[in-house]
Amino acid sequence: MDLVLLRRRMRRPRQSGGLQALRFAFVGLSAFLFSGVMFALLAVVSAYGLYSSYIQELPSADEIGLASAQQFETTRLYDRTGQVVLYEVIAPEGHRTAVPLERIPQYLRDATVAMEDRTFYTNPGGINIRGLGRAVWGVLRGEDEGGGSSITQQLVRNVIMTYEERIKRSYARKLKELVLSYELTERYPGKEGRDTILEWYLNSIPYGRMAVGVEAAAQIYFSKSVEDLTLAEATMLVHLPNSP
Repeated sequence: MDLVLLRRRMRRPRQSGGLQALRFAFVGLSAFLFSGVMFALLAVVSAYGLYSSYIQELPSADEIGLASAQQFETTRLYDRTGQVVLYEVIAPEGHRTAVPLERIPQYLRDATVAMEDRTFYTNPGGINIRGLGRAVWGVLRGEDEGGGSSITQQLVRNVIMTYEERIKRSYARKLKELVLSYELTERYPGKEGRDTILEWYLNSIPYGRMAVGVEAAAQIYFSKSVEDLTLAEATMLVHLPNSP
């Protein structure tokens, strides 16, 4: 009888110690998981706060469209026939005459998309994922390869950012481009929306020699309207913009 009691007493500490270790492990694991969840939640809240702050600082997509449409234009005075230019007032920023998309040849539009952003009509949120990934990989390797910006991002940069902001390479600027590009494509969805963005883009990018927009470029380089450009002439114009 004494032997049985002795064995029971010897077993109890072992069971108690095992249970205590199990409790410690359970508490430690719970604390670890709770910390991970809280950290993830804090990261989400911080990201949302940062996103909201950028949205508040940036103009709306409608304001971008308005700014693109109301950029400076070259003023021309014609004779009474409306064919001969008697006087021309050129803004300090350069030559510019906005034209609707239907006046821009389809082959010029297609060539621009192929050159600048092949994914323009299909990319999510106006962002060229492959180009952005290539640019990020270049930065990680210490090589500034440039590029990576979609047509939508370039429009955002050309229309709402100052010259100093455009030439400044920073994560904050790139994040603003991404946020507003997403907002712009949300406001103007589908192919019709992308056509609108492309029209704004073609009327706002610099082509050199003080020519801003494709119509001004056609007039300066070929002395004709953009709708009269040949395929070869349009191809030459497509290679002129210096889009970072």
